[in-house]
Amino acid sequence: MLNVRKPLARRVSIRHDHGGLLVHIARRNDGSYSLWFLVASTVIAVQFCSMAIKVFRALHMGIPYLLLLIMLVAVAWLAVLLSVLWGAFGEEEILVANGVMRWTHKALSWKHDSEIPAHEISEIEAITPWHARNNHVEFTAGRRRYKIGRRLLRDEANEITDELRRAVGLHLRAGNSGND
Repeated sequence: MLNVRKPLARRVSIRHDHGGLLVHIARRNDGSYSLWFLVASTVIAVQFCSMAIKVFRALHMGIPYLLLLIMLVAVAWLAVLLSVLWGAFGEEEILVANGVMRWTHKALSWKHDSEIPAHEISEIEAITPWHARNNHVEFTAGRRRYKIGRRLLRDEANEITDELRRAVGLHLRAGNSGND
């Protein structure tokens, strides 16, 4: 159910079970905003395509160019659709146990799992810009950089960062670096 009355409600739950860490990030609470954004972007895309058709007809330009333009608009609209669906219905779950971090993100019937050995994680940090519009957690594993929990509250991002650092052992690695 979409919750429109509590836009700043806490979305993160953290549990320690059997020597492991379980972090669950619930869907965002601004579902009605996301759906209105989808409707507005659809109206804009349709208006743009109808204007483009009129211009292409008036200038007697070729159909291939028109089709290319409409395909580009459709791809951009699809990116907006996926972003809005993820914002309204996306959930994440992070489980750190037995030296492996399992990260699952799902929205509606789509689900993606990632397994990353804890020893490969070299950095975990909370990204909290001054505008607080896109607080999230980033971590580096190998040469890739991953983002967890888009649009979190500032304290949630900091809490997840601290717990993940402890769970993967980064606090111990940083303490024994010899740079004192």
